Amino acid sequence: MTDTNPNNSIQILKNLLNAGAGFASFTYKSKGDGSIARYTLNLGFKYITLLEKSIQELQAKMDLNEFSGESLLAAGEVMNSLQKSLLAHQNGTQSEDYTRKGLMTPLGNGVSINHDDSIQIFGLVQSKKIIQEGTPKKEVKSKPITILKNQIKKSLPISKFREFALDKDAMQVMRVNGDTIEIQ
Repeated sequence: MTDTNPNNSIQILKNLLNAGAGFASFTYKSKGDGSIARYTLNLGFKYITLLEKSIQELQAKMDLNEFSGESLLAAGEVMNSLQKSLLAHQNGTQSEDYTRKGLMTPLGNGVSINHDDSIQIFGLVQSKKIIQEGTPKKEVKSKPITILKNQIKKSLPISKFREFALDKDAMQVMRVNGDTIEIQ
């Protein structure tokens, strides 16, 4: 099925996701560097489980003394952040540290609508294939502790969680459980 009416496309997407669609595939143009990649995303996952797995893996690394000095401090901060997020989600809320707290309303499995009526799709990246390279990334000007925290997060299951804007400049076609939705 292919649909070109944007309102129908949103309704079709909501119906598919509410019916238990587990995967989506799409080509996406990065807003950051302009690269184009084909993604396959797992929509049927539990964020709480992802947080729990990330906490367990980080705790195991800490128990094995994989960190020392600044990296141990960074690992502790990542652990605190993960635990804070887990506690908030277990209570049915979002972490106070989440910068977009309260700005999105869930529509269904893997889809939310923002306060500006834009739609976000989120899930776990199962695969990513670069189709066109983007412009080189700018030099990172973060503090050393921030760079360490980012490196630690990249080694955890939580790093597979991604969110994508469902807009025509970034995504033209999306496939969910065999149905094609054109974004216009």
